[in-house]
Amino acid sequence: MKRASSSKLDFFDVYNQKYSLLTPKEMILIEHHDMDNSNMCFKELVTWCQQDVSKARKDGHIDTFQEKAMHDKILALRASMDGMYDYTDQPPHFFYIHFLVLLSALYLPLFTIDTAYSTGWGNECSIAMDLLNGLIVLLQCIFVVGLRSLGNKMIVSSHWGCLHIMFVPVLRSQHSHLMATSCISIPFPSSI
Repeated sequence: MKRASSSKLDFFDVYNQKYSLLTPKEMILIEHHDMDNSNMCFKELVTWCQQDVSKARKDGHIDTFQEKAMHDKILALRASMDGMYDYTDQPPHFFYIHFLVLLSALYLPLFTIDTAYSTGWGNECSIAMDLLNGLIVLLQCIFVVGLRSLGNKMIVSSHWGCLHIMFVPVLRSQHSHLMATSCISIPFPSSI
């Protein structure tokens, strides 16, 4: 499954050849990453950039203010790139279903209680208002339950499957741990 419309072959390799972004040795170092289906390649390149900036400051080519400004820009780029991968990794049904669960668990009971109190009791009781408010509550319930049924059908028919939706937070935690471990253990080229 491709995450982007441009592949490594059609995009990155063309620009790398045109502008000599990476040396053949550096290309070999990142070759093991599946650039089309993983964000590890760009994270490794960003880590190299940060290492290069730190080395430039140690060698006296830039001062600490310039180093901080460059690191801020590099981290902003990384955050933007992470955002693109996060949205492609996250199924939209996850948000939809959890919103509907929240709606049915909180809104419907509160709406029903509010309607019951506003209808009145004792001497203020009216059969017509009871029937009208009861019909409104019933229609609201049918609407929300119908939306949940539609959402469940969307999940079952999607490539994510039902179980994936329930385990998305766990999978994202494991993915974050893997990314952090991978970034720490990145081998740097001898000369960046």
